[in-house]
Amino acid sequence: MPNKAEIKICKNCKTDFKIEPDDFSFYEQMKVLAPGICPDCRFKMRAIWRNERTLYKRTCDLCKRSIITMYNPKSPYIVYCYECFNSDKWDPYEYGVDYNPARPFFEQLKELIKKVPKQATYSSISDGSNINSEYTNFAGGNKDSYLIFNSGPKCENCGYSRGLIASRDVYDCYFGDELENVYESVNVHKSNGVAWGQNANDCIDSNYILNCSGCQNCFGCVNLRHKSYYFFNEPLKREEWLRQVSEIAGSYKKTEEMQKKFADFSLKFPRRGDNNLKVKNCTGDYLFESKNCHNCFELSDCEDMRYSFSVKLAKDCMDVIGHCRNSELLYNGVAVGANSRNIIS
Repeated sequence: MPNKAEIKICKNCKTDFKIEPDDFSFYEQMKVLAPGICPDCRFKMRAIWRNERTLYKRTCDLCKRSIITMYNPKSPYIVYCYECFNSDKWDPYEYGVDYNPARPFFEQLKELIKKVPKQATYSSISDGSNINSEYTNFAGGNKDSYLIFNSGPKCENCGYSRGLIASRDVYDCYFGDELENVYESVNVHKSNGVAWGQNANDCIDSNYILNCSGCQNCFGCVNLRHKSYYFFNEPLKREEWLRQVSEIAGSYKKTEEMQKKFADFSLKFPRRGDNNLKVKNCTGDYLFESKNCHNCFELSDCEDMRYSFSVKLAKDCMDVIGHCRNSELLYNGVAVGANSRNIIS
C-alpha cells in the first residue's frame, strides 16, 4: 500500500509540519521511525554538533604541543593534533567497550564519545593535510590560509572565508570555486579580480556586480551577460571607463559611497526567484547540477536529497550537514566523511 502524506505537530516548537510519501519511503529503507520533530528544529539540533568557526588554543593530549582546536579547553574530551590523530601512536580499538543491553543506549554512547580522542580540527584525509593553515576548520588540502572554513582542497593564500574550493588570493568571501584575487563576494565562481560581487560566474576585473556572467571590466552592473567596459549598466569607451573607476579606487570614503549607491541601484532590477542552476525538480536555494532535492541549500551534484545543507556529490540522503562527498543513504548526519554508505548518525 503506497504511503500517504501526514501532518504532525512538532514536539519541540509545536508547529505543524508535513511528512511526504517519499519521506516515509526513505525512513522505511533506513529502518527508522518517522520523526516527531519538524525539519527546522531537526536542523538546529544537528547544527549544535558542528562547531565550525569558534577556535581555541589548548594542548594536544598525546604529544603535548600547543594546538588550535574546535574543542574548548574546558570540555571533557581528549583532543589530538592532526599528526597524532592520523598516526600509529594510538589504537582506536583500545577504546572499544561491550554494549550492555541493561543500560540505556544513549547513556553508553555519551560515555564512548567522551572517551575516544578527537581530532583538533576536522580535515578530511582524502583532501590531504593543510600547510601553514593552522587556523582553519572543516578544511583540507590548503596552503597559507587563515580562518577559512568548510573549504578546500587546493586553496592558497585565502582568509576569512567559507565554502571555497581550488581558489587563490581570496578574502572575505562565501561560497565559490576556482577564484583568484576575489574580495568581499558571495556565490562567485570561476572568476578573477572581482570585488563586491554576488551570484557571478566567469567574470574578470569587475567590481560591484550582481547576477552577472561572462563579464569583464564591469563596474556597478546588474544582470549583464558577456559585456565589457560597462559602468552602472551603461557602455563606456575604455578610456572613459578607466577614468571613472580610477577616481573611486583607493578612496575609503568613495568606496563606502559606492556600496550604498550600488545597493540602491540594484533594487531597480528584477531578481530571480532563486539562485539555482541546472537543476531538475528541486526546491531550496543555491543548488547546482542537482536533481530531486527538496528543502535543501548549497548542494552541488546531488540527487534525491531532503532537508540538507552544504553537501556535494551525494545521493539518497536526508537531514545531513556538510561534506558527504560520494556518499549515499545517510540520515541525520553532520560532516560524515567521503565515500560513506548506509549510515545513521
